[in-house]
Amino acid sequence: MAPSKLPSRYEVERVIAKDFPSVDAETMASALVVYRVALELTEALDAHFVRHGITRGRFIVLLLLFRGRSTGLSPAVLAERSAVTRATMSGLVDTLEKDGFVRRADDPNDGRGVIVHLTRNGERFLRKMLPDHFQRTAALLEVLTKAERHQLAELLGRVHEALPALRDKDHEAAYVPPKPRRARRKRLPSSAAASK
Repeated sequence: MAPSKLPSRYEVERVIAKDFPSVDAETMASALVVYRVALELTEALDAHFVRHGITRGRFIVLLLLFRGRSTGLSPAVLAERSAVTRATMSGLVDTLEKDGFVRRADDPNDGRGVIVHLTRNGERFLRKMLPDHFQRTAALLEVLTKAERHQLAELLGRVHEALPALRDKDHEAAYVPPKPRRARRKRLPSSAAASK
């Protein structure tokens, strides 16, 4: 699916200026670019992983275990590093174990805990998939110079730090929406009111 054209600053300004004059149209245009690219990047990544018969969440787990394959990782550590709940991680590990990509083993340091290890099948799968993954990821950013890639990473890092503005319920927003207007009753002409 070809990406749709992003709205211009003028289009954004035209749409919001009338009802929200205190909103900076240029900031909103930039935000829309970030939103659109994030959405389309997520969709492209999902399509990429589907080609390999895996989901994004399972790929992240396999990659973490590939990096920690000498010792394995606990489900709690996997959940923390993947930024998902422990319940979600349990489901991901269950599916990967069923597929033969990971195995659980007793944690030698904790009698009640387990450690998740990458299996040979899991490692083979990654070694086959990763060259294509790295090549496609590199192609995504080859449109930028090295200096631009560094700048992009720095700018996105700053945007990432500001995510609480959207995510956190109690974050103090700089913009306070106006109270909704009450619908006004139509006044009848005095002659019509007198005849009632």
